[in-house]
Amino acid sequence: MTSESKPREAWRTAQLRVLWLGVLAPLVALPIYGLRFAASVAIGAAIAYANLALIARGVRAMLGENPAQAWKLAFVLKFSVAIAGLYLLFGRGLVQGLPLLLGLLTLPVGILLAQLSPASR
Repeated sequence: MTSESKPREAWRTAQLRVLWLGVLAPLVALPIYGLRFAASVAIGAAIAYANLALIARGVRAMLGENPAQAWKLAFVLKFSVAIAGLYLLFGRGLVQGLPLLLGLLTLPVGILLAQLSPASR
């Protein structure tokens, strides 16, 4: 395994852990708390996964041979869209706060699980 493929595999492992948690969390919440709660968890998990995927691509592009100036703008836009989107979701009452935060928690928990898993051989 080359030194360049190790970080890429670490990103991929973290993304897969976040994705699996993002699928599992709403499925667990649905029979216990109901559809609206589970939908809010799913929206939070989708935001978390999209955030990680965009950051992974941007960091790889910025650390490459030709750092992309466009990615700097993309990060600012990503943050702005996330804040505006959350404002609209909460403002219109489409999501509940605690379940959305539980969905967003799939990001740090997924990264933690990826780091604790044994390295692939």
